[in-house]
Amino acid sequence: MQTLLGLGPYLILPAVIGILMAAGRGEKTAKKGPGGALDKAAALLYRLYRKRRSFPGEGAVYQAEYLLDAPMGARERTRQWYIDKLRILLLFLLAADLVSAALHFNALSERELGEGGVIARNSYGGSDKEVDLEAFVVREDGEEEKLGDYHLRVQARRYTREETEKMAEKAMALLPALILGDNTGPGNVCRDLLLPSSLEGYPFRISWKSSYYALADTDGSVYADSLSEGESEEVTLTALLAYDPWTFEKDIPLTIVPPRKTEALSRQEALLARLGKDQEETVSEERMILTDSFEGRPLIWKEAVQDLSLPAGLALAGAGIAAFFLGDKDLRKKLADRDRQLTLDYPGIASRFALYLGAGMSIRNIFFRLGREYEEGRKEGGKARYSREEILLICHELESGVSEREAYEHWGRRCHLQQYVRLSSLLGQNLKKGNKALLSSLQEEAAEAFESRRNMARKLGEEAGTKLLLPMGMLLAVTMLIIMVPAYFSFM
Repeated sequence: MQTLLGLGPYLILPAVIGILMAAGRGEKTAKKGPGGALDKAAALLYRLYRKRRSFPGEGAVYQAEYLLDAPMGARERTRQWYIDKLRILLLFLLAADLVSAALHFNALSERELGEGGVIARNSYGGSDKEVDLEAFVVREDGEEEKLGDYHLRVQARRYTREETEKMAEKAMALLPALILGDNTGPGNVCRDLLLPSSLEGYPFRISWKSSYYALADTDGSVYADSLSEGESEEVTLTALLAYDPWTFEKDIPLTIVPPRKTEALSRQEALLARLGKDQEETVSEERMILTDSFEGRPLIWKEAVQDLSLPAGLALAGAGIAAFFLGDKDLRKKLADRDRQLTLDYPGIASRFALYLGAGMSIRNIFFRLGREYEEGRKEGGKARYSREEILLICHELESGVSEREAYEHWGRRCHLQQYVRLSSLLGQNLKKGNKALLSSLQEEAAEAFESRRNMARKLGEEAGTKLLLPMGMLLAVTMLIIMVPAYFSFM
């Protein structure tokens, strides 16, 4: 029940999204059917937010939609663009909530510590349990004071075993070398010892006794406040190997020079020793009951569980927010690609205008001629070009009754590049001055456009060469390694 109650905060976000989906059923979106419910929630959020203010960068998005596609419907496409981004954000937030809830539920469901400090043992033949615990003692003022973190191995219930003497002899022969840790030998112990509570492959529970606890404790710590520099002391550690009714002892003599220990660590060691004693006393029982007092004060145990719900949820929520704010990057890239394509196509368009105008065609017919050529090329499998799509659009405007002057101005404004604006102005002036003045201007414009294209091609080539420097440097480093490594080893 407590596990389910702990999931309460994670139900808030799905409930809010459900309310938005229900309230946004009347919103107009591009998606239909059950899959569009989240789109309608995003559309409702968009409408509520736009009542007070516009989204950051919405003007730039509208301009890009205006230029990348037909101007008609650009406002609705901008709205749908932000609805799609809000839908992605909601999906990420919902995923963050669900993943966090799952991890939190998993962390709570794996708890081994029950009420009253009870830990259930595994049955006969099962594996030991590893439990991370936190100890809190209740002070006189009622506040909890943390004593430390503890990693406890709760042994499984065991059957009685026979003929363990030979295994005990082998285990005891291994202990003198195993407990040394970073020390050079038993006659020169200056660092903490490694006193295992069990040995892999052996069924024994190992406990330790010391002949001088002030110098060597049962957890492997070595310390002596009474020893001066240069002094040494003989201490005997006794290993007690127990397996149900069988008990074996092994004395290990040591000469130690221990460091000092802090009071907090001593308290922690004392409580750890108490835990070891409790485990020895209850090893044949189904449950292990942790001690409820320490130093005459009440003791509270809390299990240290690894709950990754918060970092996982924050990571996914952050990814959703990043996806929302970085979503305009693709749109800006498309707009930059469009401008680059328009710039590359301009010399050809200007030269075709000059050629057809010199042949006696009117500007209106030139647009229709270029539009027909593009449509025929597209039917034969040609690629779409933004410059020719704009020409088709101006043809549709002329056919619908828009005046030539307005159509040319619209064309220059949609292309929005300086050269197209200049060309649209020349075409508009032609309506007053006639083709003779326009022809010479177009010829000069075409020549300048081809020169600009050569400069642009040269710049793109330089940029490509710069981008190749890094892979070329990596290839050089690999080549040097291939040559130098064999030479170095042959020299050695």
